[in-house]
Amino acid sequence: MAADVNHAHGSKRSSNARHVPKEMIEQLTSLFGENCILDQSAREPYGKDFSYNKGKTPDVVVTPTTPEEVQKIVEICAKHKVPIVAYGAGTSLEGHINALEGGLCISFTKMKKVLEVHAEDMLCVVEPGITYDELNQKLKPYGYFFPMDPGPGASIGGMTGTSCSGTNAYRYGTMKENVLSMNVILPNGKMMKTRQRAKKSSAGYDLNHLFIGAEGTLGIVTQVTVKIQKIPESRAVALAQFQTIRDAANVGIAIVQEGLLVGKIELLDDVMMKAVNLNNGSEYKELTTLLFEFAGSESAIKDQKERVEQLTKENSGSELQFATEQEDRENLWMARKTALWSAPILKDGSEVKITDVCVPISKIADCIQQTKDDIRDSILLGPIVAHLGDGNFHSFILLDPNNSKELEETHRLDHRMIERAISMGGTCTGEHGVGVGKRDYLPLELGEEAVELMRVIKAAIDPDNIMNPGKVMPESVEK
Repeated sequence: MAADVNHAHGSKRSSNARHVPKEMIEQLTSLFGENCILDQSAREPYGKDFSYNKGKTPDVVVTPTTPEEVQKIVEICAKHKVPIVAYGAGTSLEGHINALEGGLCISFTKMKKVLEVHAEDMLCVVEPGITYDELNQKLKPYGYFFPMDPGPGASIGGMTGTSCSGTNAYRYGTMKENVLSMNVILPNGKMMKTRQRAKKSSAGYDLNHLFIGAEGTLGIVTQVTVKIQKIPESRAVALAQFQTIRDAANVGIAIVQEGLLVGKIELLDDVMMKAVNLNNGSEYKELTTLLFEFAGSESAIKDQKERVEQLTKENSGSELQFATEQEDRENLWMARKTALWSAPILKDGSEVKITDVCVPISKIADCIQQTKDDIRDSILLGPIVAHLGDGNFHSFILLDPNNSKELEETHRLDHRMIERAISMGGTCTGEHGVGVGKRDYLPLELGEEAVELMRVIKAAIDPDNIMNPGKVMPESVEK
């Protein structure tokens, strides 16, 4: 599949910096005092995420403590037409928080409250800066949990902005299925609510989903109402190994087709298992491995286990390793839990570029195998993990980011992986979002008409382009 894609990492885009004027700095300092950060070294972390996309540091960082303070900041920025980038935890992977045109960063590190818990309605209301781990600690006494689980430390606001998911997505869906309502401050400084808290609604345009996944380009989220789930009565973890990617994928396909409510279905390839063994001192065979988590009643888990055992056997898998006690479950799940941190052991001094594509599940074996073939013929290593139940997978490409040849090869591998996924009816990102790194792939995936409609929506809501400019959409052809 051919495509003329201008890689974000190497493109020379025209970018007019819109720095914060002196009078605005003085006003912010007067209003927010020590919560207005001007020191260069203190500002730098707010312009960097976990990606290798080139970016800039914001001119000023403000850490508000209330929605009203956020509203005031937006009003000031709107008056001066200064760009705004929202910052949650800095764990994003595609340059989402890079201040491409300078401007102001709103950090939500001081807005981390759980405002309301409505256990009877299975929902809670939170501020955007709270991480999902912190939220789950707050929910535990109620007997509930929030099921989204992306990278460690991710904030609810950032998770909403990228419509993230994680290992629980097969059973519980993505953020799009788990956010009921939001309070949003628009670029003109006005505050709005996207919808009520009822489970479903047919009232007007679906503003909720307009802002979920918009990556802060349409407004600033100050409050999120999310669904919560009962902590399961029992849990179990199982592990099986396979000779081929296709054998493992066939198990996942059968589970999805049968609607079997397995909690998690995670795939680790043979290279990933080698890294896990080296890092953890384990002795697994270096084969494609599936890890399952079962949750529910003991009888339901028993039924799930029996069917997975049968499917594993039918697809030439190993005998199922099975654990129900907490310590045993954690030991068995360790391979998946430590995968990202294990990968660099395969190459001394390496860092990890975490890729992300998603394809229809019937195509995942082909997509993974062809990606593995690309990496095998490359100068780099890249173990693979997948959320098999929803067709989403990642390659942890190992590189020295200071080596220009390796960095260029990393982007080439990522480009081929994305083109392949799109050609198979998939997407350039299943859960990481677009940011800077993948904005040039949207026309290839959706067509110019769809992207132009996004530009129309963006221009209507944010005519001065102050909300996270340069993200999601590529530059228009006219530019």
